[in-house]
Amino acid sequence: MEFIFDDVEIDLGSYRETLMPMIEKDIQSDIIPRLWQKDPSLFREKKGIKIGWLDLPVDMKGDVDEIDAFREEILKKGIKNILLIGMGGSSLAPKLFMEVFSNSPPYPPLKVLDTSHPDTIREELIRLNLKDTLVIVSSKSGTTIETVSLFYYLYHKIKEQKKNVGQNFIAITDPGTPLEEIARQRGFLKIFNSPEDVGGRYSVFTYFGLVPAALIGIDIKRLLQKGEELRSKCLAKGDFHNNSCLILGSTIAHLSEIGIDKLTFIAPESIRPFLIWLEQLIAESTGKQGKGILPLLDKMPKSLAYYGKDRLFVVIDYKKGKGEGQFQPLIKGLKEKGFPLIQIQLNNHWDLGREFFRWEMITAISGIILGVNPFDQPNVDIAKKNARKIMEDIKRDMQWEEDSLILRDKEMMIYGDSRYGNRTLKGIIQDILKEKKNGDYISIMAFLAEGAETEKQMERIAETLELKCNLPVTFNFGPRYLHSTGQFHKGGPDKGIFVMFLHVSEEEIPVPEMGYSFRNLVISQCLGDYKALVERGKKALLIWIKNGLSNFLDRLERELGIKR
Repeated sequence: MEFIFDDVEIDLGSYRETLMPMIEKDIQSDIIPRLWQKDPSLFREKKGIKIGWLDLPVDMKGDVDEIDAFREEILKKGIKNILLIGMGGSSLAPKLFMEVFSNSPPYPPLKVLDTSHPDTIREELIRLNLKDTLVIVSSKSGTTIETVSLFYYLYHKIKEQKKNVGQNFIAITDPGTPLEEIARQRGFLKIFNSPEDVGGRYSVFTYFGLVPAALIGIDIKRLLQKGEELRSKCLAKGDFHNNSCLILGSTIAHLSEIGIDKLTFIAPESIRPFLIWLEQLIAESTGKQGKGILPLLDKMPKSLAYYGKDRLFVVIDYKKGKGEGQFQPLIKGLKEKGFPLIQIQLNNHWDLGREFFRWEMITAISGIILGVNPFDQPNVDIAKKNARKIMEDIKRDMQWEEDSLILRDKEMMIYGDSRYGNRTLKGIIQDILKEKKNGDYISIMAFLAEGAETEKQMERIAETLELKCNLPVTFNFGPRYLHSTGQFHKGGPDKGIFVMFLHVSEEEIPVPEMGYSFRNLVISQCLGDYKALVERGKKALLIWIKNGLSNFLDRLERELGIKR
């Protein structure tokens, strides 16, 4: 074991001799002092360097009383439900708080709506009494298209039931955004302005994370205290051999540089929402300039034979008696095989407050060492611009370009490169998978209505591809992934094979005041991202399902040999 801290152990495995000199060089460097000085010269790009998150565990303590007082005000108003609309950094932490910590009665439950898919929107809202619901409109820029569209839709739905509709809304946004202006014009109950020097995916300890957490009854002061405890161990003083964040960031970055770039997380199912938060933080922060670290959320640890040499493992588990943890057999096997391994132990779920700050530090340090700016997302805007253009085409009744259409039948249309010349669904998928190389990964991006059965089917498909191809497979619903792993897909290493699915019912949900429907929006977002991938020479397929989704997925499972 190379490094042991209070709650972290780092085993470099068979890479010890290669890594130790690199890590020692970083320990002797001035990375940590300059990071705490918020020195922009640490980064290749000097603009847009947002490092205000370093001070949040301390600074936000002064806001706890105001937030808690607002929580009590909401309780007195008889609010029965809280609905947060947001994307990416605005939604993943609140979702985590509800799913891991849950609400503490009498405080109401929280539902997060982070989509533009009309079928999901319809299903999620069908049992929600909007009249007694507080809607949190959460967007740093105040222009996030999914969030703005959902706001106008919900505003007009509630307006049908009551006059002072603005009192059902609060806004969390940066100062001076279009959302802040809308909130003032329409009489929102409250506006929370978060600091501008903190990026969305680093905003868990700002109002974006703390207000939703407090509203469901979480002790946010205790959460901040956990973050402060870890922060105090990472300050620019003392022996940096004792700075776990520096050593972890150095280890992860240097392994990525030598091709060990699949950061594989294994953890109890109860904290999986934390891993989803981590996925965005790491992928969107590091996936740039052909570099990056791909986080993989391994839901079901497999036989060691399926893991390639490009894996670094992170096992997060709750403390139990020595050697009694559920992952001990796996840990033993990983060590025997020489895989690099990081083990993190939690006392309870409050320790996630500690881990928020730890991984923000690790990600920033990894970005510095890799030579990328961990605080921007340059390739996210490309898909957005494409989506806007395609949506304008749809509004003018123009058909989307069909030069990449390689198969059309009564059930689907498949878009892809002409070299995928087979004229069957199974054959086309086989063609693109033949291009795989060692070190690649497969990404399944599903612009589908979210439901338990659909998710199970898609996860079975992902697992089957993983075992058949012996490559890691990621799976995410769109448009959610556009705000997380989408940056890595387009800006990270050219190792991805992308299979996109699109299905949306014909029933329209118009977006009031905006002149388009959610159906057109989600189609445009899917096609826009497909186009962005193709324009960058990525290996990509888009399967546009025209008829019943369930029947198609059953067929796909049969084609892949999952069902008979």
